[in-house]
Amino acid sequence: MTEITVFEARKILTMDPNRPEATHVAVRDGYILAVGDAACADQWGEVRHDPSLADKVLTPGFVEGHAHIMASAMWSYAYCGYHDRTDPDGRLWPGRQTIEEVVAGLKDYAATLPEGAPVVGWGFDPIFLTSER
Repeated sequence: MTEITVFEARKILTMDPNRPEATHVAVRDGYILAVGDAACADQWGEVRHDPSLADKVLTPGFVEGHAHIMASAMWSYAYCGYHDRTDPDGRLWPGRQTIEEVVAGLKDYAATLPEGAPVVGWGFDPIFLTSER
């Protein structure tokens, strides 16, 4: 059987209202077996204690199913979305509310690129341009 590792943390936010915080989490093969104190995995026999996260806050079992992770990587391209957006640096990018505004924004962006470089736009959603259908 694969080794069980019990990770120690400063705090573990369990997302369980009956036990909102803990200090240890037992893991085997990437699966959480138990959350609690240092003895949380005693029922499984010999375990390896890992204090490398002792100064961290953990959220075991937390799965983010709707992240816009790629959005932060897209800011080096032309924003063509309908609504105003703020980039990770705090700059406000105005929404493009007509096809003409989208095209103008792409042209402005293209003018900043080297000759022959591809023009990449992101955020465009024609559902908002009801007058353009």
